Amino acid sequence: MGWNLDTRAAAAYLGYAAHTLECWRWERRGPLYLKLPSGAIRYDRDALDEWAKSGHWTKPYRHDLEGDDLSD
Repeated sequence: MGWNLDTRAAAAYLGYAAHTLECWRWERRGPLYLKLPSGAIRYDRDALDEWAKSGHWTKPYRHDLEGDDLSD
């Protein structure tokens, strides 16, 4: 699907406040996300679904992109 959801959109999709996802990132918890070289955070809808189904509510996920292409 693509890494095209920002924090607000991902939070709305999961039914949480954006601040919740921000806190989870700070606490090294929550769904997989990408941090782009610009500092922008992006989520993938399929990854959010997988995370929500997994029950891994405290497992840290992060991937930093350094020039990686996000196109499918």
